[in-house]
Amino acid sequence: MGRRVGLGSALLGVAIGLGPQGVSGQEPARVPVFVDYSGHSGCPDQSAFIEQLQLRSRKIEVTGTEAGSWRFVVFIEPEGSGSRGTLRIIDPASRASERVVSAATCGEIVSALALVAALTADPEAAEPEQQSTQPAAVSQTTQPAPPMQAEQPVPAVAAAAPPERPEVRPPRRHWWSAGYELGGTSAVAPGLTLTQRLFLEAGLDRAEWLSPAGRLSVATGSGTIRTPVTNAGVIETEVTWETGRLEGLLLALQPSDSFRLRPGVYFEAGSYRGELPQSPAITPRPGAAAQLWLAAGVAGHASLRVVGPLVVELSAGGFVSFFDNEYGIAGPDGVVVTVIHDVDLFGGFISTAIGLTTP
Repeated sequence: MGRRVGLGSALLGVAIGLGPQGVSGQEPARVPVFVDYSGHSGCPDQSAFIEQLQLRSRKIEVTGTEAGSWRFVVFIEPEGSGSRGTLRIIDPASRASERVVSAATCGEIVSALALVAALTADPEAAEPEQQSTQPAAVSQTTQPAPPMQAEQPVPAVAAAAPPERPEVRPPRRHWWSAGYELGGTSAVAPGLTLTQRLFLEAGLDRAEWLSPAGRLSVATGSGTIRTPVTNAGVIETEVTWETGRLEGLLLALQPSDSFRLRPGVYFEAGSYRGELPQSPAITPRPGAAAQLWLAAGVAGHASLRVVGPLVVELSAGGFVSFFDNEYGIAGPDGVVVTVIHDVDLFGGFISTAIGLTTP
């Protein structure tokens, strides 16, 4: 006789066939995504990359608007006998990161980068073969039961080996920054000399902590030295300090995406001069005297990305001067008779800066 299926069992089968989406009828929350894709000859096109994205997540919705969207910039280039792909990820808050993948074929690159992009925009995304499929609904047609047969052993099926993943390299990113720095420098004059500096920096992030960079800057500082002089009262000397600095930085410690600490070493060269005003007690007028400035030092920089490309930075360091020079008032024979300021061999600086950097 045939086997009867009750109404309750049939309804249960229909509910199982529809699954959670079929019962609720609710669409998953959409995640807007903007794609900028470029591949070399023989690579899948942009539509193939978008298809790979949407196969991995039903939430991803590709739009033509960058504002408020996840932005995925894909660039694939030949590398030896294979390909190398770079995925630049910019989230809706304009924070950027980068992933680099190398593989034997361009198709593998597209698949790997699409998976990284999909998981970034939707943490619930999965490989196409891993996505859940809806079970078929239970048929309500009854069929005669087959005759009883001896149970046959089910042959063991070896589990398929997982596909080999392409090699994922640490991200590499070229960047530059520029800004204005204001602070104080010791040793040039008594106390701290007000210093202004303009800087331009370029670097390459090769790994999480390895970020070689070079910083070129020019600075100027000025101050006033007040010196009591016999029969002349107090003489004010205007001090001006001008230098150029070349700094090398190798490491970058980054506790968070927006904050990083970097040590560096530098060499600077320039001049400093002190100019005395006319005084009846000083004949002839000393005028201005410029002297060579050479120094080497170490520095530390703590930078915080505030919003977008805007960065604020706090810097401090120390240096040693190569010349033990002094300002003074010389007599007619050129011999210094009154020392105004003896430049220290060791000094330091502290400053704060505001600048712009690439994402």
